[in-house]
Amino acid sequence: MRTASLVFSLGLCQALLLGLEPKSRSDNFKEDFHYSYAMQPGGRLSVENFNGAVEISGWDQNTIDVTGTKYAETADLLKAIKVEVSVSGGVARVRSSRPGEVRGNMGVRYQIRAPRRTALDPVASSNGRIAAADLEGPANGGVDLRLGAMSSNFVHAVTSNGGITLEMPAGANARVKAVTSAHARVSSDFDVRREGPESRSRLEGQIGNGGALIELSTSNGGIHLKKL
Repeated sequence: MRTASLVFSLGLCQALLLGLEPKSRSDNFKEDFHYSYAMQPGGRLSVENFNGAVEISGWDQNTIDVTGTKYAETADLLKAIKVEVSVSGGVARVRSSRPGEVRGNMGVRYQIRAPRRTALDPVASSNGRIAAADLEGPANGGVDLRLGAMSSNFVHAVTSNGGITLEMPAGANARVKAVTSAHARVSSDFDVRREGPESRSRLEGQIGNGGALIELSTSNGGIHLKKL
């Protein structure tokens, strides 16, 4: 079975990996939401979140189910958060936003269930962990991910069907370990201080000043680290 498993975490404590997040002022005001739409297997899912965790899991239903919580430190900030969900032509789009002039502790946590044969294209959170499991990308479907901040993020992405593209800020500091099959290639827009033997299908070393680990692996496709 061709599957993709991805885990992103802020890396501060194990509780984040268990789906728990520390209590903060941004949790003072909350509002839950739920959307459900028909969606056939073989489609694509994109998620854009400005702050907060995104959890995606595959299931054996021809439906995409989006539940979540908007949170903020004040009632006015909570009202400013907008969540948009749409499904058209086999493509599901989930997006959260805030007016450009609004600042403060606020965000959205998502729990999304989609048909197992769904490609992620892309899933992005400017500040928050991303986790996806039990998904089978369509033939030649890859994994496209974007991180808005890298200072404390831990990244782990594994797929057996297609390539992996990870976009990060140009000034990112991280350690990287990327491995693909012998006939494919690992490429990077970043200067990497290599560690270990040099190989076109393996890249291990340090970006910038080093930091959190980026671990990427695929058995069928290339891996590309891109600058935002």
